[in-house]
Amino acid sequence: RLLKADRRYAVGLLHDLFSWGLTAAGKDGELAGLEMDNIQQCLDRLDEDMLSAMAEKMVSARRVYTAGWSMAAFAAEIMSCRMSILGFPFEYLSLERRGLAEGLMYARPGDLLILFDFPDYAPGLAGGAAFARAQGVEVALVTDYVTCPLVKYADLVFYCHAQTDLFKNSLTAPVFLVNVLMSQAIYRDNEKMLRYLKRREEVQRFGEAEYKRRDEP
Repeated sequence: RLLKADRRYAVGLLHDLFSWGLTAAGKDGELAGLEMDNIQQCLDRLDEDMLSAMAEKMVSARRVYTAGWSMAAFAAEIMSCRMSILGFPFEYLSLERRGLAEGLMYARPGDLLILFDFPDYAPGLAGGAAFARAQGVEVALVTDYVTCPLVKYADLVFYCHAQTDLFKNSLTAPVFLVNVLMSQAIYRDNEKMLRYLKRREEVQRFGEAEYKRRDEP
């Protein structure tokens, strides 16, 4: 189920955007309204059974890959950053120097690929998504409409609008969805996350102690 904290987060975002829209004049008010619509439509289209299935796949995956192109790459990178902080076995696939299929060369069954794709849809991702399926990797997709070419390769699809008048695509709703997915995954296995955070703190303390000893006369 969608956690109460996620609903509060969404309501808080909508409140902030609504307040901005009330105080902003002209174009700024219109932009706030668009972002409010993006988040609300993302909420309205969230399937809680699919959300639950996605969370289970994230916590049980051998490795989670994230990727996207252009503005969508930022959402993929934000998700990998969240996973890094919380100890998920992850890999962010930067597509600037290699293709998606090349980045998935060592992927295998038990892995999960999360793709982000918004207009103009990246034609080069289709081959990589097909390769992932051939390798037995499960594919999840975050996009805006069913017209996205990657939909046919995905086991799970999450729709969120990215409409904006200023940029190619807005990241407000995709980043909101990333936070919802991460909180759902943490809720499924919070003990594992706590163990990881404790271990990371121990490693950091060890490193700091070694650094201080090195500098001692």
